[in-house]
Amino acid sequence: MRALRVPAPLIGLVLLAAGSLSAAEERRVAIVIDRSASLKHADPQGNGLTALVEALALALRAGDRLALALSDAPGLNETSIKDLQSALPVLQGLLAARPLRGGANLQGALLEASEWAGAKGTLVIYGDDDLDVISSEG
Repeated sequence: MRALRVPAPLIGLVLLAAGSLSAAEERRVAIVIDRSASLKHADPQGNGLTALVEALALALRAGDRLALALSDAPGLNETSIKDLQSALPVLQGLLAARPLRGGANLQGALLEASEWAGAKGTLVIYGDDDLDVISSEG
């Protein structure tokens, strides 16, 4: 098991953006992370996940609600962002969400995250284009 290393630029982005936060209406951001084995081939270095975390570090602001859904775990992990420094553990958790062995059933995670975010919320999906579609007949 490897220790989690947070890139210095990410920490810098979080700290720089923290000064520009202001109280605003609550935004809901739901993130669905595909952890299927196909991502080991589609994004072997995890650059897409790193880019997602960097974008969130720049975009999140005080008062935002953030929910994380992993394709291999039931339920949403929900948190309220007080400031970007308080978001750092969530962002570090996202960086640790590396692909696992086997496939993923994204349907449940997508439905739950979409319902949680609502019509005005934002739904962000990290995955690849290797989706298996199975008809209702199997």
